[in-house]
Amino acid sequence: MNLFLLMLISVASAAELTPIEAPAATVIRTGKEAGNYHLIRAGHQLDFDTLGPINLTVEVRQRLASTQQRAEGEIKAVGDGVHAIMTITVRGSAEKQGSIDDAYGGVPSKIDSAKIKVPDGGKMLSLVVPASGGDFLVRVMDEGGLDPAVIAPVTTVTEAEEAEEPDEEPTTVADRPRPKKNDRLGSGGPAAGMAFGLGIPARGTKAVGYIAAEGRYPIYKNFLSAGGAIGWYRIGVNSHVAVSDPYAGTNEVNAVWTTNVVPIVGRIIGHLPLDLGPVVPMAGAGLGFFIAKRKDGAFKSTRLGFGPELLLGSEFELGKPGRVGAHFSWNGARVRYGNRHPDGEEVRETIATTRLNIRYLYLF
Repeated sequence: MNLFLLMLISVASAAELTPIEAPAATVIRTGKEAGNYHLIRAGHQLDFDTLGPINLTVEVRQRLASTQQRAEGEIKAVGDGVHAIMTITVRGSAEKQGSIDDAYGGVPSKIDSAKIKVPDGGKMLSLVVPASGGDFLVRVMDEGGLDPAVIAPVTTVTEAEEAEEPDEEPTTVADRPRPKKNDRLGSGGPAAGMAFGLGIPARGTKAVGYIAAEGRYPIYKNFLSAGGAIGWYRIGVNSHVAVSDPYAGTNEVNAVWTTNVVPIVGRIIGHLPLDLGPVVPMAGAGLGFFIAKRKDGAFKSTRLGFGPELLLGSEFELGKPGRVGAHFSWNGARVRYGNRHPDGEEVRETIATTRLNIRYLYLF
């Protein structure tokens, strides 16, 4: 009976492929579970004998310094040393209870996996880490075999132990659902947050400060989102102009006023599908109405203007805390306050600004 169980374990272990040339496997522990992985350092590769036809599952983890980090990297899969098969992107968050039992230590990221089909005639699979990558730990499984995690250790159970109720259900790696690939490229999902900015007005003599509440929701896959913002900024004018008159002489004209503006803007934002690590480029366009209150001495007037908005910038992925981003914005609204040209036509005054904004977004 014991011989049969040993043979069964041996057959099951054949499902996990061993690299052609590699040091001893590295043990990764996640809670009460453990598995063997093979280390690939930056700028190196591991080769596996994969006589086709065969269906493979490649599991990849990255070594992280702490549980607050997030995996960011990629591994290239190459067939027979020359045929580019695919690029496996690794973006898993950290295993909170995980550890890597080797001389370097650290925390493993959650599993990112890929399916590879080796055709008839294929002989070797190479997993290559770019020189700029970190430490990766991989495991290659033959889907035609048995997962070794399914085979439980052989133990002797006494009658007394059989009568006892187990404290908890035993679990294996095979019992756990495979983590979904963490794809946070693009919008990253619904988000809300705050923005702060500083810029210059199209007409004014002082810098423009800006604060707003913002939100958005994906509307096309992960690349387009609809959102909006409600905020506040102030335009100040304090100028003194000398005007020469042939009869009255030189007079100084003072222009001193402030305009408080509340912009309420709806916008469409495009999140460029480029893999630039944690950086996500974005651009957007919007249309809004602007509540503008002018104060010029004793004169006070509140008017409503409409105008467009343009955005261009990027966001930086922080993992669970959300995203921080920076973008340039321009808005082009105009309002009327009763001022007129010499020809009598009422002037539409600009309340446009150009700003650099810093925003924080929490991803739901």
